[in-house]
Amino acid sequence: MTSGQFYQSITPLATGGQPVQLYYMVKKDSIPFWAASSAVFNRLFLYKIVLVLYGFAGAGFLWTYLTGVLEKTIAFTVAGLVLSFLIAAGALFLFFRPGKLTSIVSAGLSSIHRVYPPSADKLKKEKLEELFGEYTRAVEVLVREKKLFLMVAGLMFLNLTLQFSSAYFVYRALGFNSMSPLFFLGMQAVLRVTIFYIPTPGNLGAAEYGFYLFYSGLYNGTTLMAAVLLWRFITYYYKLLVCAPTALWTYWRQHLGGTAPEIPVRKRFRELFSSDQT
Repeated sequence: MTSGQFYQSITPLATGGQPVQLYYMVKKDSIPFWAASSAVFNRLFLYKIVLVLYGFAGAGFLWTYLTGVLEKTIAFTVAGLVLSFLIAAGALFLFFRPGKLTSIVSAGLSSIHRVYPPSADKLKKEKLEELFGEYTRAVEVLVREKKLFLMVAGLMFLNLTLQFSSAYFVYRALGFNSMSPLFFLGMQAVLRVTIFYIPTPGNLGAAEYGFYLFYSGLYNGTTLMAAVLLWRFITYYYKLLVCAPTALWTYWRQHLGGTAPEIPVRKRFRELFSSDQT
């Protein structure tokens, strides 16, 4: 959903896309909340896991380069890898033990209610537990669909590979050819994991500075700035230019009413989860 991509690009830690996607799936596509939340948040969990595995593979492949040429950034890189591993481990645990997520949220809600007692028009603990119970059943469906699970993970790996390859094409476009594509895939994976949790919208500032540090040994001063601008336009600003009009059009269409047309993927999604309830 391009609207989700737009909000994800302008919010800290890319947290704005998932609520928007969930809203449109439930309100506009009439997908049950438990199924929509499972699709959105399990995709997020899988993305984190695949990204961290990619990052660790890249760090292992380029460890000599990272500890040599990029010695000044190694502490920052290791901190990002460790934090990413801890978050991915938590995501993996919650994915296969979704019941624990219910317990964690319920405990947090109970703590809040000790300070702010719930009123009649606010979300009750029982309602929240009901929603997360439905979410748990949706996760169980996806875990049973192992082929679908592996297909989604594979598509995420392919998606990340295409994103990471942009640095290589920028490198070639500027007239260089001494480094291999694998080098750039590994470097981009490490860079993404390193800066992913810096809380700026779209990693603004952090991405540019990180690219500048990581690739300072490959370009000279003037060419390095050109590489930063080209790479950032391809990976961030171009996405904003494409997604912003779509997000505005979606918002405008929502206020005019109407329903979204049925498409094969959405139909399959409904069939998958509806059959589990019967």
